[in-house]
Amino acid sequence: MKNTVDPMACRAGVEAALLAAKGYEGPEPIFEGREGLGHCISKEWKWDVMTDGLGDSFRILDCSMKGAPVEALIHTPLTVVLALREKCGLTADNVEEVRIKTIARAAEILSDPDKCDPQTKETADHSLPYCVAVAIADGSVTTKSFKTRRILDPALRPLLAKIRVEAEPEFEALFPRLQPCEVSIRTTDGRVFTDRMDYPMGDPRNPMTPKQMEDKFDALADGVLSPAMADRAKAAIADAENAPTITELMECLAADL
Repeated sequence: MKNTVDPMACRAGVEAALLAAKGYEGPEPIFEGREGLGHCISKEWKWDVMTDGLGDSFRILDCSMKGAPVEALIHTPLTVVLALREKCGLTADNVEEVRIKTIARAAEILSDPDKCDPQTKETADHSLPYCVAVAIADGSVTTKSFKTRRILDPALRPLLAKIRVEAEPEFEALFPRLQPCEVSIRTTDGRVFTDRMDYPMGDPRNPMTPKQMEDKFDALADGVLSPAMADRAKAAIADAENAPTITELMECLAADL
């Protein structure tokens, strides 16, 4: 599995840099010293890894970006389902059964009995069956997918009951280097569509397109920013590297609805 960005770690790094610029001092051997990072994590710390490619390669370019506001292991099945939906013209009405093969922890944790009958947002956004069902029905999974009225929508429940999730032992050996998943969808007229992916949309090996990122931003901004402010924010983000300060960008992100 590729790296993910911890916002608290990012904040701590920025604060440390700002403090250092003001002359604040601290212990130098924070990595290799007593009770430092290496000492706390492993006795066999490989120090060369920390400096390999330093200044030439940047780990942030290897970070994953979530394409939808759901639990991490849902993303590969969701990517497959959305691709099959678009390619094969699938709808809530013509899907008879969905079978998902994934790693064991995804099958056990994300499709247990509570996840097959979600009642709250906190359960629904960690429910593989629910996210797949709403993806087939709506063609996308956004924050609106987790409003109570949608979660409890009786029109969605029959489709939710048609989704089967099972652990695939073959996939265990590939995780976390890959996040393999296979989806088979049978339609009401007997056709079967099957596809497999090893990493989801948003993984650096399958990056989101600019259009997909803009769609995600618009979905998150809907109801928070006016269309004009959202457009202004997108322009500011796109030009962030040239901004003299972050003030203008932050002002664009202030709710105006």
